[in-house]
Amino acid sequence: MNDEIGITFMRHGRSRADDEEVIEGRYDSPLTEVGREQAVRRGEELKKRGIEFDAIIASTLVRASETARIVGEILGIEVEPDADWMEKDYGPLGACRLQTHREHIPRRTSTIHSSRTL
Repeated sequence: MNDEIGITFMRHGRSRADDEEVIEGRYDSPLTEVGREQAVRRGEELKKRGIEFDAIIASTLVRASETARIVGEILGIEVEPDADWMEKDYGPLGACRLQTHREHIPRRTSTIHSSRTL
């Protein structure tokens, strides 16, 4: 009997908010065509590697659920939506343009987006 459990985490594909350069959080931004292609490639890669999954659980946000659905179709696994996996709620900053955020909170933004290794 094998008592090991493997857990794989995967981020959603590229979303419209990525292209719009806005803070996502719970802003329900759909995948772009690039994001859909990324999900297909990841699903095919997982299938090719022969990794078996018992379940796919995804946030109910459209970008995450669509990514999971695409991967699930390739792997033959139905997706279990779960709102507990939604991204952090950034309140009024959700859907805020990054540039606007930088102008209003410059010190924090420069720290968050710094290329330095912490």
